[in-house]
Amino acid sequence: MSDTIKNVTVTIIFDGAALNRDEKIGGNILSIKKLNVNGEVRSFIGKPAIRHYLFQTLQCGFKWVPAKVTGQGQVVQFDLKQNDILSNPELDVFGYMFTIGRHAITRKSPIGITKAVALSPYEADLAFYANHDLVARGKQEGLNVNPSPVNKEEQHSFYKVSFSLDVEMIGKDIWIVEDCKYEDGKLSLLIAKPQSIELDNVEEKKDEEDRPYYEVGGKKIYVDGLTLTVDEGLMKKNPPKRNVEEHLVFKDKGKSKFRIFDFSYDDESKSYTFAVSKEPKYDPDKRKVTLEIGAIREIECTKEQKTSSSGEEIYSLTEGKIYIEQLKPSGPFRVKFEVESKKRCERVRNLLCALKNGLYAQSSGEANTIVPLFLIAGAVRVPSPIFHPYIDVRKDDGQWKVVGVGDAMKNSWLEKEGNQSIVYIQDCERLRVDTVWKDQAIEDWDEFLKKLGLEHAQVEENKAQ
Repeated sequence: MSDTIKNVTVTIIFDGAALNRDEKIGGNILSIKKLNVNGEVRSFIGKPAIRHYLFQTLQCGFKWVPAKVTGQGQVVQFDLKQNDILSNPELDVFGYMFTIGRHAITRKSPIGITKAVALSPYEADLAFYANHDLVARGKQEGLNVNPSPVNKEEQHSFYKVSFSLDVEMIGKDIWIVEDCKYEDGKLSLLIAKPQSIELDNVEEKKDEEDRPYYEVGGKKIYVDGLTLTVDEGLMKKNPPKRNVEEHLVFKDKGKSKFRIFDFSYDDESKSYTFAVSKEPKYDPDKRKVTLEIGAIREIECTKEQKTSSSGEEIYSLTEGKIYIEQLKPSGPFRVKFEVESKKRCERVRNLLCALKNGLYAQSSGEANTIVPLFLIAGAVRVPSPIFHPYIDVRKDDGQWKVVGVGDAMKNSWLEKEGNQSIVYIQDCERLRVDTVWKDQAIEDWDEFLKKLGLEHAQVEENKAQ
């Protein structure tokens, strides 16, 4: 299998509905997302929704496992203490941002996604719905019930959406961490060095709702997993100073390094909420509770005897390799992750298979058909959605057809093999492409994937089907 995979862009047109709802208007009208396109109002499905549908499809079709998430104050984010790109393809393909205190590790998404925009104007369609069936059944049972009406804006149209994949980013990631340790077959990456604090004279109690909490000097600390809600009387908020952001500390702990940078404040309960890295430990004999913040990623792997050509230590595991370079005598360390070649190719194949065959999409209790009636895919030197601005639809003599393909295929970023651009075109009876352009494209999907550097894609696609 070739380890050189070409960048690819895909543009599809599907027959769908505007199910990506926006805010309520007029009290009980569910609106759809809309924007102005060349003076026309058109509905669209946002990029986050398309990303969600694509990942749902990868879950169903290829058993991709969702990455673990964690909370930092009011922010929900992927948890790098539990996953990385070796262990989880979602982090590899869709990117992430992980912050804890002043430490942050980010990964730009290798896959770019546009909005899915309607190819015809929104005509202010509005539909009325009510739960008549349940009301009728309730009345048969003697209940005094009435329908709950709701109005929804609607549009049914062709939609266009594009995807661009930067394959140089797939399967490769870099972290900068404070420290690294390898003991007993386990590599520990210290993203943020753990800091702990002990609170004294702590009582374990329950409130009137039978919720457990810790009491310190008459002040309460509620614990929900790794999330703490603490009475403001126990905390001190230090304003930002040079090189140090605004943060919380416990009032009676002097110059403790236990500082909380990510927190929220609730004015009604007069309390702060923040996350810790481990569940608090309570010692009833000493009446002490221990809190800890920090972030460590532990990975079971084997340390190789050799080093890389640049002197990096190498660690191996089934999913790939980890390369570590010490940047300064006391740290930090550069950690490079590289996914094993076969798995890297498999992730790209999974993505392209999902786009070709259609996405699993359901919103507002209704299934949407993000299934390509038209698809154009091409290998590109620059991972840009080069087809997107050219492609449109037009109706001639009762037949819908795709226009703009000829203009799109003139783009110089397209990779060529000999005189032929590496382009695949798929249409159907409902939505035709001029034969002259189809003749210039690769006819067979498997052949197209082979020219992308994905020779064995057919095996994986057959599994999905």
